[in-house]
Amino acid sequence: MARMTTCPDCGAQVSRKAGSCPKCGRPLKGPGLVSRVARLGCLAFIGLLALGVVGSLLRSPAPRPLPTPAPPRPAAPLVPAPAAGRFHPGDQVEIVGPETGGLAFLANSEAIFEERLTVRRRYEPGKEIFASGASELAEVLESRPDRLHVRMLDGNWRGREGWIAPGQARPRPASEEMASDVVEGLTQDKRREIYGELHRVGVLASYEAAHRFGDDDFTPEGMARRRAFYEGRVKEGRRGLVAKYKVDGAQLDRIDAEGTAQRWPLPDVPNPYRK
Repeated sequence: MARMTTCPDCGAQVSRKAGSCPKCGRPLKGPGLVSRVARLGCLAFIGLLALGVVGSLLRSPAPRPLPTPAPPRPAAPLVPAPAAGRFHPGDQVEIVGPETGGLAFLANSEAIFEERLTVRRRYEPGKEIFASGASELAEVLESRPDRLHVRMLDGNWRGREGWIAPGQARPRPASEEMASDVVEGLTQDKRREIYGELHRVGVLASYEAAHRFGDDDFTPEGMARRRAFYEGRVKEGRRGLVAKYKVDGAQLDRIDAEGTAQRWPLPDVPNPYRK
């Protein structure tokens, strides 16, 4: 027997399975009511789900800002750090220039030297500054913690005095020191000599190419001919060094790399075609 329930409107006894009251017609739990309840339940679930997502977002930590790029490092000073107490008046030094490479520029006066420490401008060559070749020899006249007063002993500016930072000079190696520095059977003074000869070979090949081809033909074809001629002369010169010093081409390359890294002295090579 079906269980009965009371209609809340008219009080009639109605089967629990009935969708509506047969007396007054009030809907009880028919399909329409179930559908509405189901829809309401679904909407409530969706709402709770949405609230959960929003709450999760609110509880999540704020996104980290992108890292700020580091500010550019200040430009390197025009002179390296001083080497206090390293040199004394009368010492012979090799002018090697800045550690980053390039020519060494000496100031003509102490005032110009001090200005170059802080002021970046174009200094007039010859009048305010002058350039030293690779590892040219100089004599220390005065030594301070942050500067050297020197007199050039060789190169184009022989006899000229100038001011330079101690970090752009190094003591001239003693002959005993160079003799004890042996690499692949060659002492340092011999490797320095070979390095200078490699430089001479390249410069003379450049002079000869300029003399042969002149300065008129700068077309791609003309430049290719000039380069091929230059490289042929360099190869010929290197073969002569291999025979003279009893070394091979790979040794020449290593000596060239070592001399460049150590900024060994380079000889002056006059142009034989200059009148």
